[in-house]
Amino acid sequence: MKGGPVQWLQNQARDNSACTALKWAGEEISFSSFLEHVEASRPKGEGRLLVVQQGSALDLATQLFAAPMAGNAFMPLDPRMPAERARALVELAESDHRFHPLPPDPSAIHLVIATSGTTGTPKGVMLTGANLAASALASRRAISLDPGDRWLACLPLFHIGGLSILIRCVEAGATAILHEGFDVEATLAAMEDDGATHVSLVPTMLLRLLEATGDKPPPGRLKTALVGGAVLSRPLAKRAREAGWPIAPTYGMSETASQCATRVTLPNDWQEGDVGRLLNGFEADLDEGLLKLRGPAVMAGYLTEDRRLGEGLKDGWFKTSDLAELSAEGAVKILGRADDVLISGGENIHPTAVESILSNIDGIDEVAIIGMKDPEWGESLLALFVGSLSEQEFLGKSAEKLSGPYRPRRALKVSSLPRNTLGKLGRVALKEIAKEKATLF
Repeated sequence: MKGGPVQWLQNQARDNSACTALKWAGEEISFSSFLEHVEASRPKGEGRLLVVQQGSALDLATQLFAAPMAGNAFMPLDPRMPAERARALVELAESDHRFHPLPPDPSAIHLVIATSGTTGTPKGVMLTGANLAASALASRRAISLDPGDRWLACLPLFHIGGLSILIRCVEAGATAILHEGFDVEATLAAMEDDGATHVSLVPTMLLRLLEATGDKPPPGRLKTALVGGAVLSRPLAKRAREAGWPIAPTYGMSETASQCATRVTLPNDWQEGDVGRLLNGFEADLDEGLLKLRGPAVMAGYLTEDRRLGEGLKDGWFKTSDLAELSAEGAVKILGRADDVLISGGENIHPTAVESILSNIDGIDEVAIIGMKDPEWGESLLALFVGSLSEQEFLGKSAEKLSGPYRPRRALKVSSLPRNTLGKLGRVALKEIAKEKATLF
């Protein structure tokens, strides 16, 4: 379908007016009714950046289309974002400089997403209508989405992973089932009663659903479960596959307008970090081991006061902070974040690689690795884990699987690991937990 998200909604309201665009709070909302609601909700002004930090899922879905329809861009913020972190973005949003050209021109900025970094000042990722359109079309080529399909949106709508569901559904004439966040019972009910065919999950969500179902197949007619946002462990993937869940490990970020690589079917020998082939239109390369991406879905740049484009890009390439491998067949394997690498005994150690091995230990539900100062190793490994084992039992079993600098020297048993709304480990928060529980630093 030509054009961008706004034009797609207008076309669906014209050609498929009675079909369901959204299901929200028990109400089926047709494409024509949703368009009417969007038109009535258009903000005043042109060339501005509309910031929304509070609102229902329907409110956010509406402004995703209403703001660019009125010639503005839309920036949703996490309601839980601390005021001092939000302030920098709000100040940028209030700049006197205006966007040019204006939405709904697909070449204009439609959406600005705050990055989910856990340290420093968050950045605003500027996405054009063309970026969003290219992402939706590439996703549909990789994963079938047809009129009548229903995609459950239980990811937060201040992240690109949640918002991209709405755009994909509008392009395909499918239905987005809007939830106000993730709830295990509500998610399973949507699969059973609302006929969800697609769902986007982070690994912790998948784990909770498997626990709730007793490792049984998903209810209803689910045919695709994208799993991304954080590292999917091999044991969890194996557990889900054996239970009959149609999981598809995926990789993407705000800077790529969400999904940019997906392992559509999970082979028996799947390895952690394998996220499959790049979606149509993406190019990839490595720069000192770091993954670089280029293509029509890659952002227009980070938000600046003067609204210039290209900030954070070099010759159209976006350099991620993820260490990766690229196969000759075009598949991507994510090894971990460069800023998470620990140096122990002169060895570069990727915490995610160690976590993957330790997560296979019976009695371990979750495990995270951080570094601590060590007079012998420079840094040695500390494991924080959730499970039924004692700390000494965990260390004993770890020594059976790992040796030298790769073996954790200390272990702390905790009730849960700190994660953000997309399930990513908060490694700064892990160190704070370690400081509180023991004198380790």
